[in-house]
Amino acid sequence: MKRIFLLLFSASEANVQAIKPVQVAAECPDQNIGQVCDGHCYAQFIACKDACSESSCERTCLIEYTGCYADCPCYDNCPDGCTDCPHSICTCKEPQTNNKFYQQCLDERSDELSACLKICAANKSCFEKCFSVFIEESDECPCMDQSLFKDNRYYKIPPPNENNIDYLWKSSSALLNGRIYVFGGNYDGYKIAYIDGCEFVETQIRLINKFYATGGSLVTVKEVHDEVVICEGYTNKCEAFDGNISRSLPNTSIQHKFACLVLLDGQATAVAGEDTSSVETLAVSGWMNEPSHPAGKLSTHTCVSIGNGIITAGGTTSNDNNDGIGFIRDVFLLQNNKWTTAGQLLNTYHYPSMIFTGSYFIIIDGRLSLAVERAEWSGLTVTSSKNISTQETLCYRPIIFESDPNRCASFCSDNFCYV
Repeated sequence: MKRIFLLLFSASEANVQAIKPVQVAAECPDQNIGQVCDGHCYAQFIACKDACSESSCERTCLIEYTGCYADCPCYDNCPDGCTDCPHSICTCKEPQTNNKFYQQCLDERSDELSACLKICAANKSCFEKCFSVFIEESDECPCMDQSLFKDNRYYKIPPPNENNIDYLWKSSSALLNGRIYVFGGNYDGYKIAYIDGCEFVETQIRLINKFYATGGSLVTVKEVHDEVVICEGYTNKCEAFDGNISRSLPNTSIQHKFACLVLLDGQATAVAGEDTSSVETLAVSGWMNEPSHPAGKLSTHTCVSIGNGIITAGGTTSNDNNDGIGFIRDVFLLQNNKWTTAGQLLNTYHYPSMIFTGSYFIIIDGRLSLAVERAEWSGLTVTSSKNISTQETLCYRPIIFESDPNRCASFCSDNFCYV
């Protein structure tokens, strides 16, 4: 499919304008999808051109636009529509079988609909409201009319440093006062940055101690003035960042290397580690002992607060003789000062991250299985779980947080954002 472009130049500066040609050929079987794809490319072109101040910039936008629409179904590189076309938008032709992110999103909305209907008490207006919410929220799923194309959606990350180390490699994140902060990592172990809109902005504030998400851990503590408690892991040192400064905290009683920090009764709590099963909570007087973890020397695991307790998942264990026991799939619950086994996951997890919603949690592996698993939570046990995706590459302690759909013009790829 050919395109014609009209280049208009004035005496003072060049004004490049793309003239949209005839629509895709009528004989192409997937022209509707092709038109949506082209429309997205054209919208990107207009946004790109509007941001330009020089003709060379506008011509670059035009070149990028040409490459973009050429990959769409029914255009140059996919003349037969979605047949043998690698473009991700083609998964929306039959999303119920080809787009796992549509399927996951619809499962989420269906679960919410079922929960809503169950509390309606034979009230017809309540039923109608549940279905209305279901239809409205389903519109946010990939492949629905308003979100058919969600390609190349991501937060803009600064380039690698002079040693070719990625900006977020082995960093960790925390939500503080409504803002997502990122700490440390191999790019710069003392780094404190935050997300502003869809970009990362580095602050002039520095951590006191180097921090790496593999060995250390952190958690946001809700106080009179909220702060992020950050423990180095490779030593006993900890600090607290409140958005303005970072200050030293009392050292933990024992080193919690490759461990996790979590809130227990509103207080920062360090759970186990490579050389210890101990659990410590930060109090006004310092770190206080809690019941030791039943798995023994547990490390490279993840943990999350569930309101009146905590759960841990994944990781690897060893006994007091440092005999390696290996990776575990068990989920453990600490509640009312007592640990219990709360179920098992489908996969083993190494340097994972986890997010809890109230009725289920999602765990994302960082190094071993690369699995993304959703586990349903009853309040005391895991009732069921299922694999919902697989990571494409290693990602130690993946940075995950809740975000509205379509939060950024460049976020998520065609993949449905789970959180």
